[in-house]
Amino acid sequence: MTTRSMPMVGGETATIAANEVESNVVDLRGGSLCALLVPAAMSNTTITFKAGVVPATMLPVHDTTNSAVSITCGTAEAAFYPLDPADFVGARYVQVVSGGPEVAERVFTLSVRAL
Repeated sequence: MTTRSMPMVGGETATIAANEVESNVVDLRGGSLCALLVPAAMSNTTITFKAGVVPATMLPVHDTTNSAVSITCGTAEAAFYPLDPADFVGARYVQVVSGGPEVAERVFTLSVRAL
């Protein structure tokens, strides 16, 4: 019997403070973002991302077609949103960006896959 090895997945948290748009900068620790767990009661339905190799220079994440990597989420219930890990390969740090200010603190769980 052959056993196939799968990359380990770990969780990190990102928090958008009340009345803010961007989360804290999260260190992916050599992994790649592969999913986002969005909390319930979001004020905005669009989530995008910033990424970088140093925390001081975070830039919007675009895919290979030059489209912003984004999620359109519901505002009423928490949900799990898979992402393409290829969009985050090479990024050491990532931020979650809401489409507008959140009326209360929002805590996201980032699913990070080892490369």
